This record gives sequence, structure tokens and C-alpha cells, in this order.
Amino acid sequence: MLFLFFSAKIEWVGLLEHHPELFEAAKKYEKFDEKTGKRFTWSEKESLDEIEARKDEIKAKFTLTPNKEKKKTLMQAVLENDEDDDGCLICML
Repeated sequence: MLFLFFSAKIEWVGLLEHHPELFEAAKKYEKFDEKTGKRFTWSEKESLDEIEARKDEIKAKFTLTPNKEKKKTLMQAVLENDEDDDGCLICML
């Protein structure tokens, strides 16, 4: 099982909708340290529970953004420029 820290929120929503069992597995890795108050989440500033609660909002925002204004995720950029089709170095570890 492989999850990536640089996934866009819309990609997490896609995982939730198409592979809910993997989404639930990813949620188990997220932690909240009660002593320090630090959160360890896959997505910056938002847990997967929070993304799940906002999935319709995230989908609507993604759908309404014109294609020319959409930014590529890091993973999309890496895969488009990968001449060997091996994926990024992080994924190969």
C-alpha cells in the first residue's frame, strides 16, 4: 500500500470514492499528539476526516475551475516528465 504526501485534496476525494477501503487505511496513519497538540496528516492543514466531510465542496471547486487555471499536482508533473515510466524516486524507495 502506498500513499503520497503531495496528493491534492481532489485526489484524496477520488480515492475515497473509488477505493474507500484504501482511504480508510490511510486515515489510520494520521495522528493527533495530545501532549504537543501537533497533527500528523497526509494533507497540509486538513485531516482526511475533514476532507471527507468537505468532499462535495472540494469536488465543486475542482469542477468549477477552468482547465487552463488548474495547477498540476507534483505527482502529475513528475509522471508527465518521466521518460522511463518508473515513477518518482520517492515511490521507488
